[in-house]
Amino acid sequence: MAYTPELSPYHSSTLRRISWALGKPMTRVIDSIFDNLDLFIDPGKICEKCRDKSRCESCYFHTGRRVNEAIPIDPVRRSRAPRQSEANIRGQKRIAENKKKSFPKVLNTK
Repeated sequence: MAYTPELSPYHSSTLRRISWALGKPMTRVIDSIFDNLDLFIDPGKICEKCRDKSRCESCYFHTGRRVNEAIPIDPVRRSRAPRQSEANIRGQKRIAENKKKSFPKVLNTK
C-alpha cells in the first residue's frame, strides 16, 4: 500500500475503546469496522465512484465478502432506537455550554 493514513489521537482512543468492548486487539477490530461499513454506507455508491476498477473481484463493496467475520461487531452495535446514556447527555450539555461561552452573541445595532 502506497499510503498509510495515521489515526488522530481522538480516533485512536475511540478505536481502543471499541477494542476493549469487543475484547480484541485494535488491529483486528479496525478490520471488523471496515467489514461492517455496509451497515451505514451504500456499497453501490462506492462502486459507482470508484477510480480503481482493477480489483473489483476482490473488493468488499463489489463482492460483499467480509474478511474478518471472526470478530462480529454485533456485541457493540447500536440498537434500532439509540438510547442516550447519562454520560452522553452530560457531555452534550457541556458541549452546548462551551459553545455559548466560545461564541458570544453579536448584538444587533440596527
